[in-house]
Amino acid sequence: MNSTETISGTLTAAMNQELARDKKLWRELVTEAAEKGVEPDDAIVRRLGIAWDLEGAQATNAFIVDVAAMQTIANETKAHKKAQKQVDAFVEEHGEIKELKIQLSDMHRQARELERTIRLADHRETGTHRRHFRIQRIKSQTKRIYGDLQND
Repeated sequence: MNSTETISGTLTAAMNQELARDKKLWRELVTEAAEKGVEPDDAIVRRLGIAWDLEGAQATNAFIVDVAAMQTIANETKAHKKAQKQVDAFVEEHGEIKELKIQLSDMHRQARELERTIRLADHRETGTHRRHFRIQRIKSQTKRIYGDLQND
């Protein structure tokens, strides 16, 4: 290995470290801007944009987009946690969804059984009424034919 390759390798390693540091700093600035609303100087954003292959206005626009995305993620995370708390409270109060579905299917089965029982009772009641009127008809016919021999 000659000295040129050694210098080139060292320079490349140093540049890679600087790019990594710039990317990390970019992320930190985006996070701070999203959380606290403090935006850094435009020159700093443009300087750090080089690590992402962004120049000038592209870096500024990308920074604004990144901050907006970070704020959206933070808001959605808060909303998700709130919704999860509501789900947990519902589950605690009413039970798991699977349990509720089992209870619902049991209620449907019980309702079907009750409907079946009601239909059977109606059918029997109708049959009883028919028998009663049939008996009355037969009694009246018997009285006409045989007179008052039969008592009610």
